[in-house]
Amino acid sequence: MSNDESTQIEEILSTWYEWQSGYTVNLGAGRVDPACRNFDESDRYATIEERTHEAERKAQRKQAEIVDLCVDTLT
Repeated sequence: MSNDESTQIEEILSTWYEWQSGYTVNLGAGRVDPACRNFDESDRYATIEERTHEAERKAQRKQAEIVDLCVDTLT
């Protein structure tokens, strides 16, 4: 394994660890109707930088979810 690959794996695992440590159990009903779950009024006036940051955050969250599935399969 090269240093670059090792660094990439370390970054992915760090992102997963941060995501996992922020997990809280969802108790009770949701705050939003499912039909309006992804709607956010503040998105209308968001700048390109804010939208880019939000897209990166969502991509990291999805990646952390995938890593979590992989970690769960380890014996």
